[in-house]
Amino acid sequence: MTRSVPVSAVLSALIASPTNWLYAAWAHPMAMVYMVLGLIALTLENVGVPDVTVFGDSITAKYLVEIGLMICGVGFAMAVAMDWGLRRTGWWPRQMRIVAIAVVTGVAAASLFGMPDAFLARFYPYLFWQVGAVALALYFALRPPRDVPTPDAAQLTGWYGGQRVLLSAATTWVLATILGAGVTVALIALDELLGFHVSSDVYAEVWILAYALVWPMSFLVGAELALPEETHERRPVPETPPRWIAVTVGWALIPLALLYLVILYIYLVQLMLGMATDLVSVAGLNAAYLAFGVATHTAALPLARAGNGLALAYRRVFPWSVPAPLAALIWALSLRLFEYGMTEPRAILTVVVLWLVLLLLVWMARGAAAGPATPVGLLGVLLLLSGNGHWGVQSVSMASQDRALRDLLAEHGMMNESGQAVPAVEPLPEAQAERVVDLLEYFDERASNFRIAYLFPAEQGTADERIVYLDLESVAPRVITSLTLEAEPDRNTVPVSGYDEVVPLSVIFGGNTDPIRVGEYALEVEGLTLTVRPEGGPPQMFGLAPLLDAARAGRSPEDLDATLEGVVSLAPDVMERTATGANGWRARLAVDMLNLRHDGTGAPDGMEVLSLDGLLVVDRPQE
Repeated sequence: MTRSVPVSAVLSALIASPTNWLYAAWAHPMAMVYMVLGLIALTLENVGVPDVTVFGDSITAKYLVEIGLMICGVGFAMAVAMDWGLRRTGWWPRQMRIVAIAVVTGVAAASLFGMPDAFLARFYPYLFWQVGAVALALYFALRPPRDVPTPDAAQLTGWYGGQRVLLSAATTWVLATILGAGVTVALIALDELLGFHVSSDVYAEVWILAYALVWPMSFLVGAELALPEETHERRPVPETPPRWIAVTVGWALIPLALLYLVILYIYLVQLMLGMATDLVSVAGLNAAYLAFGVATHTAALPLARAGNGLALAYRRVFPWSVPAPLAALIWALSLRLFEYGMTEPRAILTVVVLWLVLLLLVWMARGAAAGPATPVGLLGVLLLLSGNGHWGVQSVSMASQDRALRDLLAEHGMMNESGQAVPAVEPLPEAQAERVVDLLEYFDERASNFRIAYLFPAEQGTADERIVYLDLESVAPRVITSLTLEAEPDRNTVPVSGYDEVVPLSVIFGGNTDPIRVGEYALEVEGLTLTVRPEGGPPQMFGLAPLLDAARAGRSPEDLDATLEGVVSLAPDVMERTATGANGWRARLAVDMLNLRHDGTGAPDGMEVLSLDGLLVVDRPQE
């Protein structure tokens, strides 16, 4: 029996033959370019990108790095997919493939740069493109060479090619993880045993190198072994499936897929009998079960061709078991869309539903002739097409929510004759008022207030202003923001001269004001004040507000009005506070990390302490 698992081949290629690295770089030059650029962008994110203007008044270095990371992720996967797909035609030379990849990723880059400067405005198009590019790469990996004589042999050849690519990705990920963990442990030993201070940025850079350099480079080497450019160099198809595949698919995937299918049908029967009524909330779970069934259907191909009875039965039965749960999924999605309109998460579910419908039609029309590449190919094309454009996830969702807002305002008499929004004459029901606020926040979170500017006076440009204008501030949710203050560089020592006791602190308050005991001390927080109550001693009170003032003081002038959030590093001496109690008691608090939650206003009553890590040193008076 011919071995199909290329683990030893991949590892030996990585370790013993550097020419394989060079050949992988030569075979996928654009993937290498995006890998290097992504590595540079991640390193800049790690060390800190200055938020300075680069082009015009709005293009900053930080903005360029964030966009660049997305482009590099999509570009790497798309470059691999296009290299595999175009070179198999025989009439796309290497130079033409480079140009084609550059054009396609350039269009994606221009689209991302043209989107509003907000994370949510770019995230979902990027997510669709990234997953779509990966699916397209897997599609071409599963496609068999053109010179395979029979359809059955072609499908098996393609299946094993895709399996070797996936195994290469998993194997090299484990290799990169082991390497990153090994170097991290060595750095910890240097810090703890030999006293060499190692910054947290160094630890982060180790994992950046592991996952942004070692993993993709090693994957390209393994992928070239699995799918060589010359088809005659491909490994032959095993006579029988390897034992690990038989065990994984026959004893795990197929039984689980059948179990999920049984659960789905039992739930559908309960719905028909009125024993269950919640069809909408389980739509995502329904889609996940069906997608798992499709993956299992593809994975069972070699076992079915080898005569395994369970695999044969599953591949024959599963396509005919899809219509009923798929119809329920379509109905549940329709109810959600008619009630609340399209949003990006519902667009994901919509794409999955459309994929399952098209795949079912292909199975019904072509039967066994539909190869293992068909499911991922359909999914990849749908995701790539849905990423942007007038039919894209962002445009369709924005148009749907715009229409929902107009309909809601018109329903409650909040539209004047000129088509602009006005406050309601009578107070809205709370649920409807909250719905209006949610819709206004939807556009604000995506920096897309301009899309509904025609509904409001020119001076009402933000969601907060429009909420006040519509007299809905009583139901507007408070925006909860998290902030972490950390000591940087790490504190190596804490002076303890003149103190009697050192107490390590790692306390999670979770916003509660109830006392938490740490040894002989009870700790409680109220606002930005930490009170430490020793047994038999007076309370020691530490004001934490100066730490917040120091965080604000370190901001650039253009950021002064922005909400304080994320991670802010302060010098270790700034993160220390002292307290003096009655009868000669005194204490010092050395904070290593302070996690806060606040409503964005900066007011003390809007602050909550979530957790605190550091050291408490206490001087007890002599009795």
